[in-house]
Amino acid sequence: MMDGLDPLHDDLGLPADAVAIAMLPGTREDAAANAADLLDAAAAIRPAGVDPTRLRFVFAAHDRLDFAAVASRATGWSRTADGERLTLVAPDGAHALVVRGRFNETLAAASLVIGMAGTANEQAIGLGLPLIAVPSAGVQGENYVRMKARYFGDAAVTVAREPAAIAAAVEAILSDPAKRARMAAAGRERMGGPGASAAIAAEVRRRLEAQKP
Repeated sequence: MMDGLDPLHDDLGLPADAVAIAMLPGTREDAAANAADLLDAAAAIRPAGVDPTRLRFVFAAHDRLDFAAVASRATGWSRTADGERLTLVAPDGAHALVVRGRFNETLAAASLVIGMAGTANEQAIGLGLPLIAVPSAGVQGENYVRMKARYFGDAAVTVAREPAAIAAAVEAILSDPAKRARMAAAGRERMGGPGASAAIAAEVRRRLEAQKP
């Protein structure tokens, strides 16, 4: 699960001083609804002491995500779409970037993650990213999030699917370096490091060779 997460392409073109928050709407049928709700949360997130022009909310979108469905909820944001990227700019200068095919790069750039996903949430904590877990609009709802919270432990906080609650959690994490460090350490401990794919392949090869006459 933790293999193959190194960036595959160029970076996301974020400013050097950007405060990047990864938004994970998932890849299921509810992804567009999740992304729209996460965009509502982005409009409410303004951490104390952070210039809004530095904020970059980076949405890791799957290939089928309908940009128009997300943009339709972007009231007050200016917008441009260019191939695999939708760029939204709030009146105060905060940016939301909805990008396809850049999951690895999104996590590499992020300071923390707001996730309505499954495996992607787990990979985020494994990389040492503090996770704010939010119930999705579909099957990964409140029961699912409660179940995962027992596994995530201190690596994640769970909040309601409400912009104010999500914004408060972001503020609490970004303003507390010690809390971020505890969450990062817990996530790495829970998930372990990369290398499982190579170990499995080596074991399969060993067993196949052992069966040779």
